[in-house]
Amino acid sequence: MSVPVRSTLRSTLLWAVVPAVLRARWGLNEIITTLMMNYVALNVTSWLVKGPVKDPDVVPPQTRLIPKELRLPYIPGTDIHMGLIVGLVLAVVVAILFRRTTLGFELDMLGRNRHAALHAGLPVTRLTVLALLVSGAFAGLAGANDILGVKGLFQGNWNPGYGFAAFALVYLARLNSLWIIPFAYFLSFLAVGGQMMARPLEIPTYYTEILEGLMLIFFAVAVYFERKIEAPVLFTGEPAVDANTPMDIIASAEMAEAANATFGSEGRA
Repeated sequence: MSVPVRSTLRSTLLWAVVPAVLRARWGLNEIITTLMMNYVALNVTSWLVKGPVKDPDVVPPQTRLIPKELRLPYIPGTDIHMGLIVGLVLAVVVAILFRRTTLGFELDMLGRNRHAALHAGLPVTRLTVLALLVSGAFAGLAGANDILGVKGLFQGNWNPGYGFAAFALVYLARLNSLWIIPFAYFLSFLAVGGQMMARPLEIPTYYTEILEGLMLIFFAVAVYFERKIEAPVLFTGEPAVDANTPMDIIASAEMAEAANATFGSEGRA
C-alpha cells in the first residue's frame, strides 16, 4: 500500500471520529452530522489548496502533480487503474463479513434495530464507532482512487458528489454489497453518458441527477407498498402484527431471538 493511500485512510478514519462519537454518545443521526462535516471538509481543503499546499508554478488553485510512482498502477493491458479491482474486492469482503461472521451479524442487527441489539446484549456503542470509522476509511479510499488513479492532483473546490450518488446506489442495491457492483456500473453509465450527451444532444448535465432523484422517490414508494401488502410472519408461521408494521422491526425481533440463542450469556457479557 502506497504512502498516499495509507495517509488518506488514516486521515479519513480520524475525520469520522466526530460523527462516530456524536452517534454513540448522544444518538445524533450520522447522516446529518456527516453532511454538515462535508461543508467543513470542503472549505478546509479549499483553503489548503489555495494556500499552504498550492502549486506555485500554476495559476489555478491545485496541488503539485503526484509522482507517477506514487499513483495507482493500471491493470495490465488496459487504461483502467487498480482502484476498480480494489472496489470489487472490498464489495466481496463486505458481503462475506455480513453473511459469514459474527461481527457482520451483530452489525446487521444494529443497523436494523438498535433496541433489538440492546435486547440481545450486543456492545452497541463499540459496534457503532467501529462501523462509522471503517465507513470513513472506505470513503477516503474512494477519494484516493480518484486522485491517485485518474487526476493525479487535488484541485480547489473539488467535489464530485460521490456521497450523494451513494444514497441512490445503496437503496437500489437494497443494502446488499454484491448488488452494489452492477448498480454502481449503472449509475456510472448514467453519469458519463449524461456528460457525453450534454453538448451534441443539448441535454442539461443535471439531467442525470434528476433521474437519480426520481429513482429514489419511486423506490421509496415501492418499499412503502411492499410493507403495506406483505403481512409480517414470525418463525411460527402465524402473522404477529398487522401489515402496517415495518419489516425491519419484525426482522430485528427475529434476529434478537436468534442472537439470544447464539450468544447466550456470552453475548450479554
